[in-house]
Amino acid sequence: MRLIKEFIKHPSKTGSISPSSSFLSLKMLEPYTANENRGFIVELGPGTGAITKYILEEINDIKDFLTIEINTNMVKHLIKKYPELDIAPISAEYLHEYLTEKKLPKPSHIISGLPWAVFKDELQDKILESVSTSLEENGCFTTFAYLHALKLKSAIKFREKLNKTFSKVETTSPIWRNIPPAIVYHCHL
Repeated sequence: MRLIKEFIKHPSKTGSISPSSSFLSLKMLEPYTANENRGFIVELGPGTGAITKYILEEINDIKDFLTIEINTNMVKHLIKKYPELDIAPISAEYLHEYLTEKKLPKPSHIISGLPWAVFKDELQDKILESVSTSLEENGCFTTFAYLHALKLKSAIKFREKLNKTFSKVETTSPIWRNIPPAIVYHCHL
């Protein structure tokens, strides 16, 4: 219900009416969980914390995890649900500056639940630039797209941006057990 309210109030900041399923969440975390040397991880747009829950189960230390959430109502919800979280209430386009200012390490992984389809091209470009300059060498950026929207011009254009920004982009098979069904992009520098 919380996501529906936020979607209606802030459609440019909230891209879904339902939280990510456990199936989508776990698929997004595969590159992180497969890595023995798990480093610093950043989650962009955690929303209600559906993916956050699984990240918290995998990290070694809470200091190895940062969330970026611009929606103040979602920040309040996350603080209540996960009081131990480090939440930066900033736009994802400022990730690199924030990490530098706070002297935080370059993340090995950045997981994104951002609603790319509602962002203008310029904002998409700024966020992808911030992500790619923030990641450590050989780092991985993971995001997802809803299956029903993949044929849209904006989705095709976004995939092209991923291909230009990263040296390798892997696409998963559809995650049918998510509402709506989705695919995941694992993007490597």
